[in-house]
Amino acid sequence: MPDSIPDVYYQYLDHVNPKNPASANYLPKQEMLQIAELLGRMSLGSNFLPQDFLEKAAKKAISDVHGNISGDPVQLFVDNGVLTRRQSLAKSYLRFNMDTLAEYLAASKLYDEHNTNPQQLSDFKTHVNNLDNAALEFKLAFIQISDYKMKHG
Repeated sequence: MPDSIPDVYYQYLDHVNPKNPASANYLPKQEMLQIAELLGRMSLGSNFLPQDFLEKAAKKAISDVHGNISGDPVQLFVDNGVLTRRQSLAKSYLRFNMDTLAEYLAASKLYDEHNTNPQQLSDFKTHVNNLDNAALEFKLAFIQISDYKMKHG
């Protein structure tokens, strides 16, 4: 059994990720989690609310961070029910099927990005605490992710 809410989401993603390297769009666990966090961050945007985001931008961000990946990580997440794709005016948009998953993934990514020194992390925690109540779910996710990462290094 998971011992925390972040563990529930990490185990869920691990469970839906194919274990066989011969599977279509296979990603090793760590790379899959890193890409999921990147997409979660894109989903939350600057207002920290889960929303649609451009597939083209997502693929570019994945390529910028992870280089030339064999397969299509976006398609992997669509096939596994993590993301939904929709078309509008010749553009393809993505959205997480569970808003809370996007919030926890984004919280994890943002925690890591701001954990370069204690002051930077403290400043970002203050920023998160000062977000308005529209972002309450993200605020709660960030608190739980912070606690989780402090316990699990």
